[in-house]
Amino acid sequence: MEARSTSISREIFIEASIGTVWSALTKTEERNRWETRSCTLELKVGGRATFDYGWGVTSEGVITELVPYEKMTIQYEQDNLTIWTLSAEENGTRVTVTYIGLWLGDEGHMMMENMALGTKLLLLNFKSVLEDNKDLRKAFWKNWLAISSTSIRPDHHEKYKVKRGVLVLKVKEGTEVSKQLYAQDIIVKANGKDIHTYEDLELLLTEIAPQGMLSLTVVRNGIEKDIKVHVLPYPVPHSA
Repeated sequence: MEARSTSISREIFIEASIGTVWSALTKTEERNRWETRSCTLELKVGGRATFDYGWGVTSEGVITELVPYEKMTIQYEQDNLTIWTLSAEENGTRVTVTYIGLWLGDEGHMMMENMALGTKLLLLNFKSVLEDNKDLRKAFWKNWLAISSTSIRPDHHEKYKVKRGVLVLKVKEGTEVSKQLYAQDIIVKANGKDIHTYEDLELLLTEIAPQGMLSLTVVRNGIEKDIKVHVLPYPVPHSA
């Protein structure tokens, strides 16, 4: 049976009042400071919401639920939902983002993991901007390996004979990486660090200088192999 997931959540605590956080979430000029390059928000049920994140990713939806200072739900195509929830806590605000959708198979889970990682990084930036007035986005998505990949899941264990790592689904043709990495390779180490998940690998990439060298250990046809590749500049940076 094809693996499926229907929801995923990320959260963060921000040392700011719930009013400050709500304003930064719902006022377009403030949201552009930490998340988007440009956006529109019609703050009412049925209002239009559009987002341009600045690295070739855009989205458009409709606000279906709005409780000021507490909750905002946006519905996208295929009934996918993004639910923002705020809760006041001592010395700050807890921000939770929940996605409701349907992600099937390896390709679907790759998309889900990419969305979850992007959300984690942008929430970290949300916190940084509100607490320290520092925009961290230039440090995000500066490198990539020119691959599509997903975390090894329990349903992979019998087929691939490994219990952790990142499964390579596709490699961009014509790149240097395509001479070293292949579909069905499983990345289990990077620069000496054990790789358990997609997020492990992607976060490590943010620490490497553009076009820097990356040492990988991969499992290929059941055999471990050490390779070295240069990371590539991310093709559509945030400032583009």
